[in-house]
Amino acid sequence: KYIGMAPKDALLGDVVCIVYGSNVPFVLRPSGIGGNTNRYRLVGECYIHGIMDGEGLDLGIKVDQLMIY
Repeated sequence: KYIGMAPKDALLGDVVCIVYGSNVPFVLRPSGIGGNTNRYRLVGECYIHGIMDGEGLDLGIKVDQLMIY
């Protein structure tokens, strides 16, 4: 549905995250350390056409609290 560019280190299973106040979305990798499913590693910034500059916040996607390390 969307097209974009991700960091060269991005892998299948990584997720795109829109962070409030940021102009760009980020690619995160689920880590699952200690059985915690809310922990992610930051892979890097990405470009996804149609969800830049906060446009993605209007998609009605579920909002979760994440721990990034």
